[in-house]
Amino acid sequence: FEFYRGRLPQMCPEVFMKLPLRSATSDKLEDAPRKIFADIGSAPGGMSKFLLTSLHWTKGHAFSLAPEDGGLEMRYHNPSLEFECADLAENGAYKRIASALESRGFKKHSLDFINLGVVIDVGQCNRDDDPYVTAKKSVEVCRNQFLLMLDFLKPGGSCMWIHSGSHLDTYLFYLNWLNRMFERLRVTNTLVPSRSPVYTIAENFIPGDSDAALKACDDFREFLLSHPADPSTPEIWQVNSVASLCMMCQKYEVKS
Repeated sequence: FEFYRGRLPQMCPEVFMKLPLRSATSDKLEDAPRKIFADIGSAPGGMSKFLLTSLHWTKGHAFSLAPEDGGLEMRYHNPSLEFECADLAENGAYKRIASALESRGFKKHSLDFINLGVVIDVGQCNRDDDPYVTAKKSVEVCRNQFLLMLDFLKPGGSCMWIHSGSHLDTYLFYLNWLNRMFERLRVTNTLVPSRSPVYTIAENFIPGDSDAALKACDDFREFLLSHPADPSTPEIWQVNSVASLCMMCQKYEVKS
């Protein structure tokens, strides 16, 4: 929570904008500014707490691995936050989460922000003794999270994606796709030496209804749906050209 509150508003003020308290905005609630979000991999609840308590955002829906399955306990609760358990390493988890979101009134392409916060770590998605199993989980988690992002983030919205820095090849692969769909990327670490995840904040989804960005969304969705989680063919999950990498580096910022 302190990392989010202390760092993100300074790093990305356009994304993490503080809203006025609703009671002080207008007597008519429909006139008040609104921000709605989904928090994937939410437990113990720091991101949801930051958005609702510190930034006064309107409403959110959080999902995280159940404690009985090895997940962390969701310690933050708020009347404006729905919470359900979900295992993002399961095939097709995005369909179940999408159904839950729609049943709670979260329409497709309506979210201002989505936190893609599941990492291969204790409490969210455990590592396995077999590196193949761990790699497969990582691919499945990313497939589910990005399919949800494509379906629920609205044009102009933003996302924050957390990925293990130890899997640089696949990280660059997904970063290349994000680069094609968003106006700007910012990259930072957690500033915690014992952890390796890298935070990528992608701003302004499909800027200006860009035809190129819309095509990238369609192409990425088709790729994710047609390629099951199978890390035995790693070449399809990697950036495989220097040209792609150079184009990507021109558009994102690294924050230390």
